[in-house]
Amino acid sequence: MAALIAAPVALLAAVGSVYAVDALRDDGAGAVEADLRLTPGDAEAVVEGDPTGQAAPHGSWPLLGGGRASLADYKGRPVVLNFFASWCAPCEDEMPALERVAGGLDGRVAMVGLSLDTEIDDARAIAERTGVTYDLGLDEDGDVAAELGVVNLPTTVFISADHRVVDVEPGALSEQELRERAETLLEPA
Repeated sequence: MAALIAAPVALLAAVGSVYAVDALRDDGAGAVEADLRLTPGDAEAVVEGDPTGQAAPHGSWPLLGGGRASLADYKGRPVVLNFFASWCAPCEDEMPALERVAGGLDGRVAMVGLSLDTEIDDARAIAERTGVTYDLGLDEDGDVAAELGVVNLPTTVFISADHRVVDVEPGALSEQELRERAETLLEPA
């Protein structure tokens, strides 16, 4: 079923549409259903609710390289949290910029990517294609994304060192936008 979802979404991304997963359900037997909301390419991306100011969620997720992690593991450091999926062309385009920004920050800001794929191998495949090395995990049930109101992909969440949500940016960001936003997390409040 995931393959049936991926092809139309990839086509829509190629023609410049903004798309959002309204609901993603796994029946536990490997079947996945998704409700997609499609808008014209010039439509403004959205976030459900406004998580600004709330504490960052600290549920854990499997890392693509093995083990588990949570945002609590980055205590005392700001975090740039990016939600992506292997079937999201804008996500794939944005990931190398995230990698370059992460490298330029020398670990002062944690860069974390969470895949909304249903299979960890799909998430690993996009990581391999893009060559990213920052921390990557799988938001298995979409719980972290749901807590932050993520509707569109990609979506980037900027989290302060005291682990409060500073801002949520739906849609792909340029390398310059990512760098500027990440650097503001280092400025005293």
